[in-house]
Amino acid sequence: MHIAGEYTRWRENGEKISSQQVTYIVTRQGDFWGIQSRCGTGKINIGDETSLGTEPALEAVKKCFVAFNSMDPQAWADTLHYPQVRLSASGLDIWKTRDEFLAGAEPAIQRTWFQTRIEQAETIQDGADDANVVVRYNRLNSEDELLSTNDAVFLVTKRDGNWAVQAQSTFAP
Repeated sequence: MHIAGEYTRWRENGEKISSQQVTYIVTRQGDFWGIQSRCGTGKINIGDETSLGTEPALEAVKKCFVAFNSMDPQAWADTLHYPQVRLSASGLDIWKTRDEFLAGAEPAIQRTWFQTRIEQAETIQDGADDANVVVRYNRLNSEDELLSTNDAVFLVTKRDGNWAVQAQSTFAP
């Protein structure tokens, strides 16, 4: 489950200190539901509620999908920031470096689909250097027929002037 919201911290006298946008990734393990991950999108300071990440974050997600579909592991790895984190139906994966990602099984995975296409992408929370983007995507076969539709959350960050995917949560099979 993906839960997005905002919290605010207050002083005892009622003065607002700060607010932050956050997305929680909640999973069930056995009979227990708990927070698996938390993706914050930067502090929103009083009087400085700058929101700059929407367009660059959406573009970074689109580039990631294009590179993924190209089946070029180098191109795909270039759309990610490291450490790279992915929570999926198969579990939690963390790649500390680009080389670790490329040496792993993920870039060479045997796909049962031909293409992955974004159906809808929307920034739900953003700051000056990061954003949470919800994505609905379709997996298609080689005849362009729909195999599945999946929902995901991408945490996109700006580092050294470059926007890229930092983490993703998808419960696709």
